[in-house]
Amino acid sequence: MIGQENIKSQIKKWSKVKSFPRFIVITQRDGWGKRTLANEICSAMGVTKIDCSCDVDSVREVIKQAYTITIPTAYIFANAHKMSLNAKNALLKITEEPPNNAHFILTAPSMSMLLETLRSRCVELHMEEYSVNELCEYEPKFDEYLAFCECPGDIERVRSVDKQKMADYCNTLFTLFCNPHKLYSGIPLLNDIKYTDDDNGVYPLDNVLIGLKHIILLKAFNKIDNGTEEELYGLTQAITKLAELQHNLVTRNLNKKSAVLSYFLSLIDIGEV
Repeated sequence: MIGQENIKSQIKKWSKVKSFPRFIVITQRDGWGKRTLANEICSAMGVTKIDCSCDVDSVREVIKQAYTITIPTAYIFANAHKMSLNAKNALLKITEEPPNNAHFILTAPSMSMLLETLRSRCVELHMEEYSVNELCEYEPKFDEYLAFCECPGDIERVRSVDKQKMADYCNTLFTLFCNPHKLYSGIPLLNDIKYTDDDNGVYPLDNVLIGLKHIILLKAFNKIDNGTEEELYGLTQAITKLAELQHNLVTRNLNKKSAVLSYFLSLIDIGEV
């Protein structure tokens, strides 16, 4: 596993004293490697690992089983923030009297997306940002487009698409929405985005966000010497709002299509760049 040196150090400390927290929450957005880190923790513990579903019946069954097991076992709940309220409450009960041989590892984008009472009884491991060197270690062929990836998951998503086709699509979107006279030509193109796994769109949303960052930063770089202050300010605002969009999509329960449309509509004031 690349990077995450502080977390690896903490795991070594727990291993040295042979004492791991009963409840661990690994936080970061999708693609950061939360599941990989959970597996690393289980290996360090030397326990049996069980991947669990997040539906309420599965959670209740795990809780029942956890009190009867005789060998050390770690139960992993990926995307625990997607649990129903009943499932979260069921999991909360086991934190009051933890089983002797059970550990629980949850993953979520943010601690704020879990029940407050559950948060207070868990140890959070927040995954750090990856450096360029660490990402190059993951992908030695680190080209210009991959340079705008922030995590291994981003790199995997970029690998799965035609980079030039994606770049052309993102550039077209950005250009149309920056021009009030061409705005309505851009709106239908948003239907080509695959907002969820069930959508029929062509371009996965995460790839589009990476592509937009690529396009905007390149435009800003080209404007440094020959652009106006207004153009540079507009591009700076565009990248700032894009970062806010990415953050909100992870930490808030938003309608993704509406949130993306709102972002693009906010570009109108930038003008042609």
